[in-house]
Amino acid sequence: MAETQLACPRCKANLFGAKAGANDVYGCGACGGVWLDAGASQAMAEGRGAAILDLSDRADANKPTARPSLEATAYCPLDGLPLTRRDVAGVELDCCDHGTWFDAGEARRVAEGYRAWQARRHAAAAVQPAAAMVADNDPATTATAVEVGVGALEVGVGMLDVFVSILSIID
Repeated sequence: MAETQLACPRCKANLFGAKAGANDVYGCGACGGVWLDAGASQAMAEGRGAAILDLSDRADANKPTARPSLEATAYCPLDGLPLTRRDVAGVELDCCDHGTWFDAGEARRVAEGYRAWQARRHAAAAVQPAAAMVADNDPATTATAVEVGVGALEVGVGMLDVFVSILSIID
Protein backbone atom coordinates (compact mmCIF):
# COMPACT_ATOMS: atom_id res chain seq x y z
CA MET A 1 0.00 0.00 0.00
CA ALA A 2 1.21 3.44 -0.88
CA GLU A 3 0.29 6.65 0.88
CA THR A 4 -1.77 9.01 -1.28
CA GLN A 5 -2.70 12.68 -1.12
CA LEU A 6 -6.35 11.75 -0.55
CA ALA A 7 -7.65 12.73 2.89
CA CYS A 8 -9.67 10.32 4.98
CA PRO A 9 -13.35 11.35 4.88
CA ARG A 10 -13.62 10.74 8.63
CA CYS A 11 -10.36 11.75 10.35
CA LYS A 12 -8.45 13.62 7.57
CA ALA A 13 -5.31 11.40 7.74
CA ASN A 14 -3.81 10.51 4.35
CA LEU A 15 -5.34 7.40 2.82
CA PHE A 16 -3.25 4.49 1.60
CA GLY A 17 -4.04 3.11 -1.85
CA ALA A 18 -3.92 -0.50 -2.97
CA LYS A 19 -5.17 -2.63 -5.84
CA ALA A 20 -7.73 -5.34 -5.15
CA GLY A 21 -8.05 -7.11 -8.47
CA ALA A 22 -9.08 -4.42 -10.95
CA ASN A 23 -10.31 -2.10 -8.18
CA ASP A 24 -8.55 0.73 -6.39
CA VAL A 25 -9.13 0.63 -2.63
CA TYR A 26 -8.15 3.39 -0.22
CA GLY A 27 -7.79 2.62 3.47
CA CYS A 28 -7.11 4.79 6.49
CA GLY A 29 -4.41 3.60 8.85
CA ALA A 30 -5.64 6.02 11.51
CA CYS A 31 -9.33 5.12 11.80
CA GLY A 32 -9.59 1.83 9.87
CA GLY A 33 -12.14 3.01 7.32
CA VAL A 34 -12.12 2.24 3.59
CA TRP A 35 -13.04 4.36 0.54
CA LEU A 36 -14.42 2.40 -2.42
CA ASP A 37 -15.39 3.78 -5.80
CA ALA A 38 -18.67 2.62 -7.36
CA GLY A 39 -17.08 -0.37 -9.13
CA ALA A 40 -15.35 -1.63 -5.99
CA SER A 41 -18.52 -1.12 -3.93
CA GLN A 42 -20.54 -3.11 -6.44
CA ALA A 43 -17.96 -5.93 -6.57
CA MET A 44 -17.94 -6.16 -2.79
CA ALA A 45 -21.73 -6.04 -2.49
CA GLU A 46 -22.11 -8.77 -5.11
CA GLY A 47 -19.70 -11.08 -3.32
CA ARG A 48 -16.90 -10.63 -5.86
CA GLY A 49 -14.76 -8.56 -3.56
CA ALA A 50 -12.77 -11.01 -1.43
CA ALA A 51 -9.57 -9.00 -1.97
CA ILE A 52 -11.44 -5.77 -1.13
CA LEU A 53 -12.76 -7.29 2.09
CA ASP A 54 -9.29 -8.55 2.95
CA LEU A 55 -7.86 -5.03 2.64
CA SER A 56 -10.81 -3.62 4.58
CA ASP A 57 -10.30 -6.16 7.36
CA ARG A 58 -6.58 -5.30 7.53
CA ALA A 59 -7.34 -1.57 7.79
CA ASP A 60 -9.84 -2.31 10.56
CA ALA A 61 -7.42 -4.59 12.44
CA ASN A 62 -4.53 -2.10 12.26
CA LYS A 63 -6.40 0.97 13.44
CA PRO A 64 -5.53 2.50 16.80
CA THR A 65 -8.02 1.96 19.60
CA ALA A 66 -9.21 5.59 19.49
CA ARG A 67 -12.00 6.05 16.95
CA PRO A 68 -13.19 9.32 15.45
CA SER A 69 -16.75 10.45 16.03
CA LEU A 70 -19.09 8.77 13.58
CA GLU A 71 -21.59 11.58 14.11
CA ALA A 72 -19.37 14.15 12.39
CA THR A 73 -19.91 14.82 8.70
CA ALA A 74 -17.63 12.83 6.39
CA TYR A 75 -16.28 14.50 3.24
CA CYS A 76 -15.50 13.08 -0.20
CA PRO A 77 -11.74 12.57 -0.57
CA LEU A 78 -11.95 13.57 -4.23
CA ASP A 79 -13.85 16.87 -4.17
CA GLY A 80 -14.16 17.67 -0.44
CA LEU A 81 -17.97 17.92 -0.51
CA PRO A 82 -20.06 16.42 2.32
CA LEU A 83 -21.04 12.79 1.89
CA THR A 84 -24.70 11.75 2.17
CA ARG A 85 -25.58 9.20 4.84
CA ARG A 86 -27.62 6.17 3.80
CA ASP A 87 -28.81 3.27 5.88
CA VAL A 88 -28.06 -0.10 4.30
CA ALA A 89 -29.35 -3.02 6.37
CA GLY A 90 -28.71 -1.17 9.59
CA VAL A 91 -25.26 0.05 8.52
CA GLU A 92 -25.01 3.81 8.07
CA LEU A 93 -22.77 4.49 5.06
CA ASP A 94 -21.46 7.80 3.73
CA CYS A 95 -21.83 8.14 -0.05
CA CYS A 96 -21.52 10.41 -3.04
CA ASP A 97 -21.30 10.03 -6.83
CA HIS A 98 -17.59 9.19 -6.53
CA GLY A 99 -17.87 6.34 -4.06
CA THR A 100 -18.75 5.09 -0.60
CA TRP A 101 -16.98 5.50 2.73
CA PHE A 102 -17.11 2.46 5.00
CA ASP A 103 -16.12 3.19 8.60
CA ALA A 104 -14.08 0.48 10.32
CA GLY A 105 -15.86 -2.87 10.06
CA GLU A 106 -18.76 -1.63 7.92
CA ALA A 107 -17.59 -3.21 4.65
CA ARG A 108 -17.56 -6.62 6.34
CA ARG A 109 -21.04 -6.05 7.81
CA VAL A 110 -22.51 -5.05 4.43
CA ALA A 111 -20.86 -8.02 2.68
CA GLU A 112 -22.20 -10.40 5.34
CA GLY A 113 -25.65 -8.89 4.91
CA TYR A 114 -25.46 -9.54 1.18
CA ARG A 115 -24.37 -13.15 1.74
CA ALA A 116 -27.27 -13.65 4.17
CA TRP A 117 -29.62 -12.20 1.58
CA GLN A 118 -28.27 -14.66 -1.03
CA ALA A 119 -28.80 -17.58 1.34
CA ARG A 120 -32.35 -16.46 2.00
CA ARG A 121 -32.97 -16.04 -1.70
CA HIS A 122 -31.91 -19.65 -2.23
CA ALA A 123 -34.24 -20.69 0.59
CA ALA A 124 -37.05 -18.82 -1.13
CA ALA A 125 -36.40 -20.93 -4.22
CA ALA A 126 -37.62 -23.86 -2.12
CA VAL A 127 -41.14 -22.45 -2.45
CA GLN A 128 -41.52 -23.88 -5.96
CA PRO A 129 -40.67 -27.50 -4.96
CA ALA A 130 -42.91 -27.03 -1.93
CA ALA A 131 -45.80 -26.16 -4.21
CA ALA A 132 -45.20 -29.39 -6.11
CA MET A 133 -45.36 -31.30 -2.81
CA VAL A 134 -48.78 -29.78 -2.09
CA ALA A 135 -50.02 -30.93 -5.48
CA ASP A 136 -49.74 -34.62 -4.49
CA ASN A 137 -52.54 -34.11 -1.87
CA ASP A 138 -50.72 -36.09 0.86
CA PRO A 139 -51.43 -34.33 4.21
CA ALA A 140 -47.92 -35.03 5.57
CA THR A 141 -46.10 -33.59 2.55
CA THR A 142 -48.58 -30.72 2.33
CA ALA A 143 -47.82 -29.68 5.95
CA THR A 144 -44.06 -29.89 5.29
CA ALA A 145 -44.42 -27.91 2.08
CA VAL A 146 -46.39 -25.16 3.82
CA GLU A 147 -43.75 -24.86 6.56
CA VAL A 148 -40.92 -24.70 4.01
CA GLY A 149 -42.77 -22.20 1.84
CA VAL A 150 -43.74 -19.85 4.65
CA GLY A 151 -40.21 -19.85 6.10
CA ALA A 152 -38.65 -19.18 2.72
CA LEU A 153 -41.03 -16.31 2.00
CA GLU A 154 -40.38 -14.64 5.36
CA VAL A 155 -36.63 -14.81 4.84
CA GLY A 156 -36.79 -13.67 1.22
CA VAL A 157 -38.95 -10.63 1.92
CA GLY A 158 -36.70 -9.46 4.75
CA MET A 159 -33.53 -9.61 2.69
CA LEU A 160 -35.06 -8.00 -0.37
CA ASP A 161 -34.89 -4.71 1.53
CA VAL A 162 -31.15 -5.25 2.19
CA PHE A 163 -30.42 -5.91 -1.47
CA VAL A 164 -32.42 -2.90 -2.68
CA SER A 165 -30.55 -0.66 -0.21
CA ILE A 166 -27.15 -1.92 -1.40
CA LEU A 167 -28.08 -1.40 -5.05
CA SER A 168 -29.33 2.14 -4.37
CA ILE A 169 -25.88 3.07 -3.09
CA ILE A 170 -24.12 1.58 -6.11
CA ASP A 171 -26.33 3.44 -8.59
